[in-house]
Amino acid sequence: MKILFTAMCLLASLAVSAEVSSMKCTMSSQYLNFTQEIVVDLNNPDFLGNGPTEKGDEWEIAWSLSECEDSTSLVFDLKEYKKFRAGKNKSIYGRLTHSEPSISIETDVDCQAL
Repeated sequence: MKILFTAMCLLASLAVSAEVSSMKCTMSSQYLNFTQEIVVDLNNPDFLGNGPTEKGDEWEIAWSLSECEDSTSLVFDLKEYKKFRAGKNKSIYGRLTHSEPSISIETDVDCQAL
């Protein structure tokens, strides 16, 4: 009986998913004929923002790439993002927005857990 209980505990511990700490996001445009991938460390302390949006229904990760007035953000559905971070889903869809004084782009992204 003790062996059976130990085996059940071991299986239960294997079933618990580890938290996702990084992801690879792919964005592509058939119109512009390009595909780009970025790797995101979800625990990066240098993010300008990494939390729920003011509306509370989305999760936003925001950063700046230079000293210029640029900003980049990834936005996901809040419930789906929490499942993804918990390791329950291996992929998540969202959108990437990049803004500079002279240009602003927004595109869909497909992100995979690493």
